[in-house]
Amino acid sequence: MRDLDLGVLEILIIFFLFLPIIRPYVKSLWYVDGIVLLPLVAFFCTAGVFAAYGFRPECIPLLIYIIIINITNTNALFSYLMHLRGVGFIDKKVIVFFISIFCLGAAAACAVFFLPMRPSTLITENTQNINLADNETGYEYTARIYGSGQDTSEHVLLVVPPVTGGMGVVDALCAALAQEKIVVLSFSRGDIDMPAYTENGKLRFSSFARIPYNWKVLTRGVSYKKENELGRKLEAERRYDIQFLMRYADSRWPNAKKIIAGYGAGGSAAAYLAADSGFCAGHPSLRGVIALESYFYTVFTAEAEPVLETPAQTFAFITQARNYLLLRKPLKIKGLADVCKPALPVLFIASHYNTQNESALWRYAALEKTVRENSGSATLEKLEGIHAFDWTDVPEKYPILRFAAAPFEKNTWLDDECMKNVVSRYLSFIRSTSQNLAEPVLSEDNADAASLKNQGLAEESI
Repeated sequence: MRDLDLGVLEILIIFFLFLPIIRPYVKSLWYVDGIVLLPLVAFFCTAGVFAAYGFRPECIPLLIYIIIINITNTNALFSYLMHLRGVGFIDKKVIVFFISIFCLGAAAACAVFFLPMRPSTLITENTQNINLADNETGYEYTARIYGSGQDTSEHVLLVVPPVTGGMGVVDALCAALAQEKIVVLSFSRGDIDMPAYTENGKLRFSSFARIPYNWKVLTRGVSYKKENELGRKLEAERRYDIQFLMRYADSRWPNAKKIIAGYGAGGSAAAYLAADSGFCAGHPSLRGVIALESYFYTVFTAEAEPVLETPAQTFAFITQARNYLLLRKPLKIKGLADVCKPALPVLFIASHYNTQNESALWRYAALEKTVRENSGSATLEKLEGIHAFDWTDVPEKYPILRFAAAPFEKNTWLDDECMKNVVSRYLSFIRSTSQNLAEPVLSEDNADAASLKNQGLAEESI
């Protein structure tokens, strides 16, 4: 259901902007001088929308129109404040009228047509929220357990959410899996997840600066070195999160078989850990990994740093200027490094990207290489009709971004049929890995650590 409260406010703002346009053509409005104030009122109302509802990209054209109208309305506003009557309307110029109507109509259509869905609350039935803290890193988590009454369940699924805008989708998926008698453990971390939630289930926004940070990683993480390094940091952070939550899961459900399912950087981090023999030996109940829309930023390599010239005594400023420009030039991603070798089964799920699109192929190049070089343990499934944004709450919260990414394509993630399809793939993978009782293959470098772990001499603490 659309957010009608926001819709009513947007229509009121549009009405405030419509009256000054028609004023020169409606004689009864000529001496209603208060109409001069309406564009300024509309500006403050729009600012209130951003303050109350957060970043609303569909309202940006309307905000730009309002700013322009207020600038052109400055003289009329000053005249009104000086108590001059009959001000604020212009002569009947048809061209101005049609331009104003067209611009207002386009901005209004953008705001109303891409109205977001009403924010949904977290599911409370058969769930439990617990605050956890990692004493080593200082990170604080709110763990969310679905199927909390099933502490004797055979399977436990650890779900690593998207770092931005995935609360609603993850909540729906976890609840659907819990109905299949699987305990699901998800979490949020206040300093990285946007939004996070508290023990009471309320939303928490630590810093809106995370939004452009994560947007840079998503849009430029496989193209430029600087943004790629941000993606590597996200993957490293998710590795810490998974390691901590796995220790908690092992302590609470020691006899259950564990599966890790992660989105984006979380999926990449889970695959890296599945290739870490020490981690696998420390968690023998771990049976496999599901990675959704994971790009493996750590695998991408950048071009070499530029070689700077030593300034000569003559015309040194030219060489210094050249060196300055070289250092400011963004370094591009050029190739791929070695991929991880998971010792456990890994199911990669990706949106159905266009194999004829070079940029799409490059975005999934590390994923494709990982699957190709791990054909015995890794499989890749592409879901027809699903875009990368459909794994998050973006289609609900920011419909205009979903439209910009894939114009005129239906969002299928929230479709009941698609949800059943994804849940069935999860269940099929979980059941297949539960039959895999083989111990993960350990490298010689970690053989001693695994031996100590088996003897109980390398215990990890929560």
